[in-house]
Amino acid sequence: MNRILIHFRSTLILCGLLCVPLLRAQYLVIDDFTNVLDLQVSPATPLATVSQSPLPGVLGGQRTASLIHDSVSLPQNRRAELGIGFGYFAYSNGSGVMSHVRLAYGDVSPLNVNLGPTGAFVLNDWTLDQGTMRAIVTLTSGLVIRSAELQLAASTVGVDYLFDFMLFPNIDFGKIDKVSLELITGEGSQDALLGLGGFSILPEPETYAATFALLSFGIAAWLRRSARVAKSA
Repeated sequence: MNRILIHFRSTLILCGLLCVPLLRAQYLVIDDFTNVLDLQVSPATPLATVSQSPLPGVLGGQRTASLIHDSVSLPQNRRAELGIGFGYFAYSNGSGVMSHVRLAYGDVSPLNVNLGPTGAFVLNDWTLDQGTMRAIVTLTSGLVIRSAELQLAASTVGVDYLFDFMLFPNIDFGKIDKVSLELITGEGSQDALLGLGGFSILPEPETYAATFALLSFGIAAWLRRSARVAKSA
């Protein structure tokens, strides 16, 4: 019986360790980009903003999107475009136009969500055809506002880009009121076309794996104790 219990405990612990890579796929979705949105800006209309709610597949059910044309002296045909829908986000700065886009979640009413304690914000399956782009994630928790910025370099292969929670000091991840993503491109008159498959949060997988391993020890100990009680009886 003891040999069976030892084998069972080892199996549970092994499952806890193996669950690390599996948990990496368990994202908390901020925006799955299935809700359609189309914005265009030009020197004549340099700002386009729209608020959408309620939206399934979006954190808090609300999205505020702004597209800003920062090169107002260019000809009218130099447009920047943002398209969202059917699980995809596409942003083009239109032949070297300096522009930026901002997606905000919690602008209309505070999210008041618990994202902690550890993890990372993820730009899922992003592809930047050419040029470079700056990505900025900003968090608001009460009166505390923190931002983290990463430089996206041109890539032809979709990958995930991570903003670790540690990049946002003094933020209470147990009570997040607002999350925003800002993308800035066209600096140096570069062309850029960015595609995203989602904006999400990846919880720290090792935390769950460790919890599962501890649970495995507890179950094995309980089974062994029950077997001893039954034997003595």
